[in-house]
Amino acid sequence: MKKQVKVLQIFASLNMGGAESRMMDVYRKIDKEKIDFDFLTMQEDKQYFEDEILTLGGKIIKIKPPRERGSFGNFSDIKRVLKEGNYDAVHAHTSFHCGLVCLAAFFARIKIRIAHARTTGSKNPSFKNKIALILGRSLIALFSTKRLAISKMSGEYLFGKSEFEVMPNAIDLDKYENVTVEETEHIKTEFNLHNTTIIGMVGRFDSMKNHTFALDFFAEYLKSHPNTKLVFVGDGQLREEIVAKINALKLTDNVILTGIRKDVNIWMHVFDILIVPSLFEGLGGIILEAQAAGTPVVKSNTFTNEADMNIGLVNAVPLEIEKFIDAVNSGLKLNSPDFSVIETAFNNRHYSLAYEINRLEDIYS
Repeated sequence: MKKQVKVLQIFASLNMGGAESRMMDVYRKIDKEKIDFDFLTMQEDKQYFEDEILTLGGKIIKIKPPRERGSFGNFSDIKRVLKEGNYDAVHAHTSFHCGLVCLAAFFARIKIRIAHARTTGSKNPSFKNKIALILGRSLIALFSTKRLAISKMSGEYLFGKSEFEVMPNAIDLDKYENVTVEETEHIKTEFNLHNTTIIGMVGRFDSMKNHTFALDFFAEYLKSHPNTKLVFVGDGQLREEIVAKINALKLTDNVILTGIRKDVNIWMHVFDILIVPSLFEGLGGIILEAQAAGTPVVKSNTFTNEADMNIGLVNAVPLEIEKFIDAVNSGLKLNSPDFSVIETAFNNRHYSLAYEINRLEDIYS
């Protein structure tokens, strides 16, 4: 019998984000007799996925973030954890900080050192972020043994001219196929969403997600479509700012904030359409989730279209209010494709969870 492979997954936090959610999908289904995950997080308070990880038999290691320990202190903490844990592989999901992880893993004599690109950056980064990216990219090139990216654009952003492999974010399609009418009706009753058009947006309250544009768009859309609700699923550091803007635009009766939810797969069936006005994304995993549910999507054209499964549900438009209004109206007229069409599209593009798990097992081993 082959030896169990021990892997340390490294995240900035274990809260409800795209990278964290996708790796949790993997962790739930991966053969734990073959592959054993521990999770390192650079956030010391209680985090969203903690309880589930512990229930599944995982171990969580918490260290202070770089802003408190400094780069050298953070490097030392990670190296110590790696040496004490006797890991076979380390898998970092921390953007340009992956370089520091790979350096620490090299000194800890970890044979498999994976840097995973999961986002792109702002078109106008600060000087500090430019320097951090250059240093991180150099360390990744020197000390990683495998470079993965969720899209071509995210890989080019983080790795520059270094070779990398695109491994798309996989979706557990079963979660979207098997949603019942009773489940969607329960949510509609809970949030008073019957007999209204429902525009959804899912993501943490962060400037890159561009909730302010979503509200400006919706304020204009509501003038000609008063029987419409905008639902924000998620939470984050900009919550107070977003609530203030909702109040300023007098949208309190038509905008719903649900907070962080475990049932996003059900919400995708509740929404009539999803909007994704992000300024930048590595891929836009939420676009995959919407398509898995057969829900149309209007996205900004400021980031990659690689999440479009080409089943007629995604429309990429400029970040202009009138363009979004026209695209939403067009999207609401679309019919959902049969699930067999959705499943075939995902499998043909290797966006299935089974494919990703098999590929990761090969890489870790």
